[in-house]
Amino acid sequence: MMDKLENEELPILDGVEYFYTDWFIDNTLIQHKIFEALIKIIPDSDARLGVYGKTKLEDVFRLYPAESKHHLANVIYSENSDHGVLLPKIGVFSESSPEGKGRKILHEVIRLLENNVAVSDIAIVARNPQDYVDLLMKWFDKIDVPLEMEVKKPLISSQVVKSIMLWFDLAKNYNQTTFPLDILLDDYYLTDDFDNKREVLKWANLQGEHTLQNWIDLWEKDKPDLVSTLGDDNYDKVFKILENILHLWSSLVQEGAAEDIISSIKYNLQNLHIEKRLTKFTDNTPLEERIMISYRDNQAFNSFKEVLNNLEDVWTATNRVGSLSGVLADIKDYLTTINYSYRKNYGNGIKVLSPTEIRGLEFHSVFVLGMEQNEFPKQVLQNPLLKDNDRLNLRKFFYLPLSNEIYEREKLLFYLVIQASRNELFLTYSATNEEGQSNLASLFIEDVLHLIPEDERLQSYKPKMVAKIPSSQLTHLINVETERNSDSFSVYEGCFKDEKILDKVKVKTYAKTFSISTLNNYAKCPMKYFMVSELGLTDEKEVKDGIYKPELGSIKHEVLARVLENYEDLDISNLVNIVSNVLEEVCQEKGYVGDEYPHQWLWELEKRNIIKSLSNLIEMELQRGALKPYLFEWHFGGEDKPFYLEVDGEKIPIRGIIDRIDRDEEGHYAVYDYKDRVSVTRKDIEGARELQLPVYIMAVEQLLGEVIGTAYLEIREEKPKQLFYKKGYKEKLGFDSFRSGEYESNEWESWLKEVKLQAESYIRNMANGHFPTIPHSCQYCHLEAICLYKPSRVRLKKMGGE
Repeated sequence: MMDKLENEELPILDGVEYFYTDWFIDNTLIQHKIFEALIKIIPDSDARLGVYGKTKLEDVFRLYPAESKHHLANVIYSENSDHGVLLPKIGVFSESSPEGKGRKILHEVIRLLENNVAVSDIAIVARNPQDYVDLLMKWFDKIDVPLEMEVKKPLISSQVVKSIMLWFDLAKNYNQTTFPLDILLDDYYLTDDFDNKREVLKWANLQGEHTLQNWIDLWEKDKPDLVSTLGDDNYDKVFKILENILHLWSSLVQEGAAEDIISSIKYNLQNLHIEKRLTKFTDNTPLEERIMISYRDNQAFNSFKEVLNNLEDVWTATNRVGSLSGVLADIKDYLTTINYSYRKNYGNGIKVLSPTEIRGLEFHSVFVLGMEQNEFPKQVLQNPLLKDNDRLNLRKFFYLPLSNEIYEREKLLFYLVIQASRNELFLTYSATNEEGQSNLASLFIEDVLHLIPEDERLQSYKPKMVAKIPSSQLTHLINVETERNSDSFSVYEGCFKDEKILDKVKVKTYAKTFSISTLNNYAKCPMKYFMVSELGLTDEKEVKDGIYKPELGSIKHEVLARVLENYEDLDISNLVNIVSNVLEEVCQEKGYVGDEYPHQWLWELEKRNIIKSLSNLIEMELQRGALKPYLFEWHFGGEDKPFYLEVDGEKIPIRGIIDRIDRDEEGHYAVYDYKDRVSVTRKDIEGARELQLPVYIMAVEQLLGEVIGTAYLEIREEKPKQLFYKKGYKEKLGFDSFRSGEYESNEWESWLKEVKLQAESYIRNMANGHFPTIPHSCQYCHLEAICLYKPSRVRLKKMGGE
């Protein structure tokens, strides 16, 4: 192409009346040469849209300059020109907080949807959309409107990448590595048209774990029985699958040049047919989810292949030599530093775009975020190491943008945003930044508004809202806000004053049986407790690729209980197989067979992780301390094991389920609660914001005997967390490596007494109709739009003695 350009010929231009090249600044050397050659082919400057390297925006768009001191006027609008852009109606609003700005945007979106504007005909634009991802999701979850946006995640977090790395982890030492066969014989290999699929998996589960060659030998050894159960064709299918896996694993280069190892990895990937696997879903996966998940997983897989290509280039250039294990370790390390991106809710939501992405698109309404000076337009300064004069001198060799040209590009990007809006354009900016300092509104806002007569602009947000509110209702709202901002909690913040309501609340509270989680919820946020437990305002469940965490936790608890029930007869050497078999039993009983996952192999991967973590935890627990498992899933608070807290002369029943209680020969007890991941802090427990462990201790001491220690057992990390124990019993409990959490006997009793008093005060506050907005910590909450929590208000009330 360059040869033809240098000879001033380009066949592609033959018969073309107009030839348009997009305007940009950050071009490469080869692009610069192409532009220079094009200028030679079209020498007449009047025939060109602009002069390359000296272009001004009015030249690019062939707009006639308007007489205006505003530097956007000559780009966007000209009274005497047919080329001027027809501006949409424009509205501007600002707010001192992101939440306030979010409410305004949501209000306008709801108005548009009520006026039958399609979700797909609305766009949100930001100079850097990734800066707003979390905030936008938080806003739009409140009105249940989907967003089509680019989401970035660590590549190592993708289930597809995890399954690929599992394949190679098994393969790197396949002659020694043992594994359950169902990890490989998943839904991809044994499809629904494969007869007796469950019989194959049942046979595999009975065999335990073996190396790949042993699995092949076992399959051949049991051929008569398997043929009678499966038939000749199905027997041969499985045998060919096993032989194919052996062929792929043996093709991996174990030692040698890194480029050869990478090539063998690529060969495995090619023959795994990952792309086909990503299009297979369980029957109950809805079509929309299939499209979204398939798109997301393909993006992750393509990113993984790109990582392999990059590493191959580097290692080839450096002539690296190593082992398969070393290469895989480096790949894993590299994956932790790489993100992959995909568009969430593709084609099914409000689009979130950058100014360059919106080019050529058109929407009924466009919202622009971050219209602050130095964000849009971004701050443009001369590079101190390469000033504009130096850049001009270097242009004979390659193109470098000047600072004023970068600013021109910002103007062009804003022009593209305006051009994309047919009817309404909303420009939003924050009056203050995160540090509380004032923000300057973008100069573009003033420039655009200058071009539109005031009576043709969209009204700003606040006047429009006030105009819609009747004066009596407005007076009421002012009174409400006045009470909210007073130095005491009002009825509008969950503190009831009406005697009739208080009587009903008291009767209902004292008639209840409280669970530990109910008391915890009140301790963390009284207002949220009231809205969820009393009003039933629960958050909608998200669509997830698998079993919900509470249900998955129930499965793990049940497996731990069944395995540890017979701990004295437990064969530690065969622990993995025992846990695997019990997990299958529990899943079958609860009806979990993998249909909750879009891909069956994801369920197999989940089960493998469960088996590994539970086996390690059980082995560690049986070797720790003198106390041994005694009771599992122990219920208290019923008629046979009553437990009460006393509040104002009323006995309030408390119920709970303790995951595990250990006991020694002397009658000492230890109380444990299983957690997949422990997020509770020691301060939460000691400050009675987390009541689970101390209330469990009180119940066991009242109903069984002396408790000498307690802890959370974290399944994921396979170790105890947040330990509390009486002095002198650390070694008996097996807490040798832990120093904190030790109590003298009198300190132990004092701690439990304080927690008991605090728990009773929570119930008393409920009975007195006290549900204030004083959360222990306020992060994302689906009730945020209702409670309108503001830390400044709470500080004012605390100063007032509340």
